[in-house]
Amino acid sequence: MKKSLLAVAVLGAFAGAASAQSSVTLFGIADASIGSYSATGSSSAVRVLSGNNMQSNRFGVRGIEDLGGGLKAGFHLEAGQNLVNGTGQATTVCNTTAAACATTGNQGLSFNRRSTVSIGGNFGEVRLGRDYTPTFDNQTMYDAFATNGVGSQFNLVAGAQATNTRASNSIAYWTPGNFNGTIANGNAWGGFGAQVMYAASNTDLSAGRYVGGRVSYDQGPVSVSLATGSTGNYTGVAGSGSAKQTNFGASYNFGVVKLIGFYGQNQLNTAAKTKGYSLGFVAPVGMGNVRGSVARGDNGLANGKATQYAVGYDHNLSKRTIAYAYVGRVSNKSGSAIGINGGIAPTAGGSSTGLQLGLSHSF
Repeated sequence: MKKSLLAVAVLGAFAGAASAQSSVTLFGIADASIGSYSATGSSSAVRVLSGNNMQSNRFGVRGIEDLGGGLKAGFHLEAGQNLVNGTGQATTVCNTTAAACATTGNQGLSFNRRSTVSIGGNFGEVRLGRDYTPTFDNQTMYDAFATNGVGSQFNLVAGAQATNTRASNSIAYWTPGNFNGTIANGNAWGGFGAQVMYAASNTDLSAGRYVGGRVSYDQGPVSVSLATGSTGNYTGVAGSGSAKQTNFGASYNFGVVKLIGFYGQNQLNTAAKTKGYSLGFVAPVGMGNVRGSVARGDNGLANGKATQYAVGYDHNLSKRTIAYAYVGRVSNKSGSAIGINGGIAPTAGGSSTGLQLGLSHSF
């Protein structure tokens, strides 16, 4: 009897140790807002319910296993979700706009946001699957509105390549630290960090092949980062060729306010080079934050310039629930006719305004 009790106790101890060395977590974000949009040339405002205006809706599962000796294995499956109608978001099977690479999976959940398996340790992390590109990581980090809603700099300073946000069929390396949610041990090397990514097309090794990288410095209140990426044999827009993107971001946190700056430029095949920049701030006020930004976009043509102004406030109702109110306005020049995010396009040279009142809950 005593031996049986001892065996049970030993097995229980081993089970507890195994449980402590690995974890699996369900997580997600539910975000929706009521929006009102108007534009020059439109007789009335458009009012809609939409999502992803403060944080992007998602549902996922991730896990980490301790392999011993400082080595860890992990996985991350994250699906985009359209909260207002319950459908899943589409994904792409490769990294070009060719017909063979059409989007798929827009009814049930598809792990379009991220689908990776990785191994990490003191050397950093190696990750395989579908993941964010280094250039997008840079852009979302240095945006006062985190590339969401009417204040997103993405409205004017978007990338010019199919692999602007995510790349499928990728292998990537991150230096040690918690950069972009890595499972690597230790801190960044003296404040310096880096990531590199290679992604092949789903059809062959040249069409849609993506190569990108990013270097950063984060120490105390200072953050600076430079990223670049290139998609080879990009097809479907302005013939075939390559698409290149380079951007730079910097921020300084004074405590009472964080100032943010960003500049990006894109070259798609032989088309005119597009470029843009944004200046923004995030200031803690009470139980929330006041945000503001000015963004400028230029598609390289005489009539392709626009400026966006945005301001907003998000209030923490709890650690997981946030209420927010954002307003933005795009002013176009000459023949430009860019509409505010989620809204309607104005007549050439006109303006577009959007207001979003929403609620965002994370779990």
